Amino acid sequence: MTVSATARKAGPFAGNGVTTVYPFQFKVFTKADIQVILTDANGAATVLVLDSDYSVSLNTDQDASPGGAVTYPIVGSPLAAGLTLTTIGNLGYDQATSLANSGRYLPEVVERTFDKVVILIQQLKEISGRTLQAAVGTTVNLIFPAPGPGKFIKWRSDGLGLENVDAGTDSMALQGLLADAGDVLHGSALIGLKVNLTGSVGRTLSSRLSDTPTVKDFGAKGDGVTNDTAAFNAALLAGTCIRVPAGTYILNGTVNITRSGQKLIGDGPSSTILTATTNNLPAVSVSPFLTNWEIAGFTLNRSVTAIAGGDGISAPTSCSQSHIHDLVVQGHWRGIVCGSTDYSRISNVVSQQNFNHGFFFTNQAGSGAMQWYMNNCLSSRNDGSGFVFQASAGPGAVALGTIDDCATFANSGRGIAFLGLVGVPINGIRLTNGFFGEDGDHEVFLDTYGALHSIRATFAELAGRGSTGVLGTTPPTLLGSGFFFSGNNRDVLVADCRSDANARNGLATSALSTVVTGGAYTGNGVALVAFNRNGISCGAGRLVVSGAIIGDYTLAYQEFGVVGASGDDTSVIGCDLSSNITAPFSASVNPGRITAIGNLPNTSQTLLYAAGGIGVGGVTPAGAGTINVSGDLAKNGTVYTNP
Repeated sequence: MTVSATARKAGPFAGNGVTTVYPFQFKVFTKADIQVILTDANGAATVLVLDSDYSVSLNTDQDASPGGAVTYPIVGSPLAAGLTLTTIGNLGYDQATSLANSGRYLPEVVERTFDKVVILIQQLKEISGRTLQAAVGTTVNLIFPAPGPGKFIKWRSDGLGLENVDAGTDSMALQGLLADAGDVLHGSALIGLKVNLTGSVGRTLSSRLSDTPTVKDFGAKGDGVTNDTAAFNAALLAGTCIRVPAGTYILNGTVNITRSGQKLIGDGPSSTILTATTNNLPAVSVSPFLTNWEIAGFTLNRSVTAIAGGDGISAPTSCSQSHIHDLVVQGHWRGIVCGSTDYSRISNVVSQQNFNHGFFFTNQAGSGAMQWYMNNCLSSRNDGSGFVFQASAGPGAVALGTIDDCATFANSGRGIAFLGLVGVPINGIRLTNGFFGEDGDHEVFLDTYGALHSIRATFAELAGRGSTGVLGTTPPTLLGSGFFFSGNNRDVLVADCRSDANARNGLATSALSTVVTGGAYTGNGVALVAFNRNGISCGAGRLVVSGAIIGDYTLAYQEFGVVGASGDDTSVIGCDLSSNITAPFSASVNPGRITAIGNLPNTSQTLLYAAGGIGVGGVTPAGAGTINVSGDLAKNGTVYTNP
């Protein structure tokens, strides 16, 4: 007999929910000579019981084919994923063979004894392989000192042995170093960190945390009681991107953004709350001529009644390529004040219950670029107007960015107003996808002294009809049209807009040229003020209206569908003008000379029939290829004699 295998261990075998038989290939004498250990996902080991938890089948010839197989479990489900099974030698540490003097020599008995000795050596080798060992070339003494309650074991100062030490000697010192937040060389500077990604490099936890400091790193409490103004400004003075964690931060002064590229970012308007406590200071101020700054992610309140100067976010001078977004700004004098910019953005901002305007924009004397691109903003229940774009003296003209998907509700002034100056026109208004409703005056107001204006897919309704303002107690004014363009505009294009149920006109214009395409202007003139009960009313200038629905299905308010300044300058084509109280259209001067073609109802002006006839003056053609007029037929002023 021989012992060929040197490793007395099989496994660990990983569970898969299927396998139940686990082989081993080392020599044993009986099935009790092995031990089976079950290890869970946390590393906890359990010694299983033979013939209760598992069974063993041995190969018949342990010399030619040593080993056998363990079957686990005897009953129940197979070994599950996350568990492992390991088989090791468990031969008893005894010697039961007795060789008597002058007795028979039995080689099999002697060899079996030698085999057991070798097996025990292999068994001890497997055990020692799982122990701590000193390197071959060392001379250290690994004998443990006598146990000492509450003691730690450490290397002696000579490095040649181990000794007991008190817990406070080294471990408490290390604990103190790790807890020391006052020394940049201690605390997180003692903890290493490496991202588990290819190519990453190690650094300290302190270095990683410094990537995005928070205002709390500079002493802010966010407890709704402590004045955190100084902590905010210290953070912005030291860092670039400053995060404001969830909490309520009291500001007894102004938070100042003073360098290009700075960012003040909260955890979201519902989590991060900033509350200003002064009545005449801006809560957040941006210094002049900065680029790439960003303010986002919090609610900005004020706990006292604001007066002039007490704005929410004040960036009244020039800036570039900056972004204000994801904010709720409320309770200030003006919610957001912005100046000139070559390109900056405002998105996902609510400005509400401010004591003046919700948003206010004005250019600087040296710059006519006021190109704030706005998206998804709401201005609501302010005591002034929702959005105001005001030209200031200095440049030759003011240019704006696109205003898209913005809305107003219940502001005491206008919904959105564009106010130019003589010599400083506002040009190129691009207003799209807006919704302006229930404000105290005109919903969309243009007095720009400029040109090239385009308003598309915008709704205006209920101007002057509801209670407005911070408290919602300012009574209805019964003023205001859905759209109002003063005579200080050169040309305005209005496409696919809707204006309904306003106190005055649906659209009132005195611009030099107004073109209205598509849309609907219905049920206007609710205040029942004479000459202000029209779907579209032109006080001066040229007016072209096509493809629109203009009427009052209740027949209670809107008198005229379209009223032009002069019939010579008014064209109405392909509109549904049904259900106006007085007439489909008219004009202050020469109403009979309005160009009106293909409108409904078909009693209006010139009618084109599919059969090929033309009716002029509301009469029906006599037949195909005929022209029928309700009055005289003339050429160059000469009336033809009726044949």
